[in-house]
Amino acid sequence: MQPVTKKGALKNRVWQRFLLATFKSITGGIQRIDRTKALRLGVNLGRIGYRVDQRRRQYALKNLHLAYGDSLTRAERETLARQVFERWGESTIDFLRIPALSPAESAELVTAVEGREHLEAVRSDGRGFIVVTGHLGNFEFLGRWMADQGVPSTAIVREPSDPAFAAYVRQIREYGGNETLNRGTSPRELLSRLRAGRVVTLGIDQNATESFIPFFNVPVGTVTGPAVLAFRTGVALLPAYCVREPDNSYRIIFDTPIEPATKEDRDAEILRLTHAASDSLERMVRRFPDQWLWLHNRWKSAFDPRNRERWPEDYNYEELRSRWEGK
Repeated sequence: MQPVTKKGALKNRVWQRFLLATFKSITGGIQRIDRTKALRLGVNLGRIGYRVDQRRRQYALKNLHLAYGDSLTRAERETLARQVFERWGESTIDFLRIPALSPAESAELVTAVEGREHLEAVRSDGRGFIVVTGHLGNFEFLGRWMADQGVPSTAIVREPSDPAFAAYVRQIREYGGNETLNRGTSPRELLSRLRAGRVVTLGIDQNATESFIPFFNVPVGTVTGPAVLAFRTGVALLPAYCVREPDNSYRIIFDTPIEPATKEDRDAEILRLTHAASDSLERMVRRFPDQWLWLHNRWKSAFDPRNRERWPEDYNYEELRSRWEGK
């Protein structure tokens, strides 16, 4: 990944301090008013974001064109990108409301649990397991719901650079008994939690350089950390998601557990596990395309010329890069 410049770091911290002041000023009111009205505010915030955040709007349009090609018209991509901003706004509002929810109120927001048997299967032997997820739907609420079900987790997150904003976000994330650790935490700490029967949650859809595997049939930089942990401990990867329903309730989805074969070749097995986790996320994004964070520069490392030789065979780098650039 490219290093963050001092100017860029300062800009991030100023922006995060602004968000902190904004969130603190509106959270009390958002928690008190009817949720339907609060979510309407979230939609409006998303629409404003779509208009004013040109950089992320362009990321979304580029990513959608890369993933869907000409199967979506320009107008359809713009509509979908706007919906992504709206869903992001709604999820932000619900995130700020988490501290005001009782366990009963949290449970009421979930009207369907798909694949509950997969969760029970990985819990049955008393060992820990690894939840793999992505920036789909309300991924923050997933942790709160699981904690209310008696399955608190240790989530590995990229903390905001501003300490005050980081502390504010951490407090909300840790409601219900969850724990958060910053990315870069020693693998030994994660191994100790898994071996003690703790659940570890990791996202798999941020820009990375560890491996390059197909996502929407385009190679993308993908983290291998979850697969490495699974291989070393023998615990399962459990793909899990929290998606928004049309009535603004939530559907929790557990996909089939991905069991590691610890006696196989290490590198090949880590790649297989990473592929399987990424394939699960892609299936969910295809089901709920307006709920994934297309606003992230997901293919940044993939189209860095220095990584071109690391692409899998049979992918046309120049053709896909041209599509990504909108040519």
